[in-house]
Amino acid sequence: MSFEAVLLAPGAEPRRLRVAGSDGPGVHHLRDTGDALSISHALGRVHRLVVVGGGVLGLEVAAAAAMRGVDVEVVEARPRVLGRGVPAPIAAWIVALHEQHGVRVRTGAAPDAVQRSPDGAVRGVRLIDGTVLPADAVVVGIGIEPREHLALVAGLACDDGILVDASGRTSHPAVFAAGDAVRMRRTGESYGIRLESFSAAGRQGEVAAHTMLGRDDTFADVPWWWSDQYDATLHSTGVATPDAREVLVGTPEAPLVLSMAGERLVAACGVGHGPEIARPVRAAGRVIAARGRVDVRELRTSGGDPASLTAAFRAAARASV
Repeated sequence: MSFEAVLLAPGAEPRRLRVAGSDGPGVHHLRDTGDALSISHALGRVHRLVVVGGGVLGLEVAAAAAMRGVDVEVVEARPRVLGRGVPAPIAAWIVALHEQHGVRVRTGAAPDAVQRSPDGAVRGVRLIDGTVLPADAVVVGIGIEPREHLALVAGLACDDGILVDASGRTSHPAVFAAGDAVRMRRTGESYGIRLESFSAAGRQGEVAAHTMLGRDDTFADVPWWWSDQYDATLHSTGVATPDAREVLVGTPEAPLVLSMAGERLVAACGVGHGPEIARPVRAAGRVIAARGRVDVRELRTSGGDPASLTAAFRAAARASV
């Protein structure tokens, strides 16, 4: 098949749990609709579930299981859950929410083996410290790996993802790529980033399509994503740099953490019950897009409720135009 331009959108593969007993029935990985249906069916039959991985996916599964009356324990190898892209105060709020629903969260712990009965059924998860957690099923959510094999075979530049520019071009001028498989280097970025979110994947495909059709387009969007757990929603926008200063605003019921590079806002992450927390986070995204500045002292003295924060961010965005 000949082409003038081709798009690669192979997606990503879930990282597999590689311990004794992890192959076989009762150990689930979640990536596609079939996986989701299999897990949903399992939750209707099991009493005890161990979730390996305290990222967004693992915690969403834990919430869904707890709401169906399953006894749930979450095991996270790192010092805290949501260690990638979620500030510590927001992660602590989420952990407290899970504990209110009976979910136990273990951090700094990793599985050593999945224990099975003689007939092959899951009976527990043994941790590296020897602790055994009883379980009837295991769900693994320990991240994803980009499917870059085809790109590597084709001789395209890859580095933990297919390397593309802000228009979706790979190292070959006629080959484009988009979605979870790519590491996009936008203007001014040296290494780039894999965004791994629904909204980013859709926009990257749109940008690549426009470019392939001869319409100049670039991905300049401020990344954003969300997570629903129980009756709470977590919203995040922007990308925090390693040297960013974190500032906690908002209220105990709806905390919001700003990531600041000097006076410039680069990321915002908030959580709360109901849709109200989405408004200040989305308004903060407009400030980030405008490379705007915010007065942290003013935000802290404004009462911190979502409506006040939204108004303050909208004013800052207008001032930045």
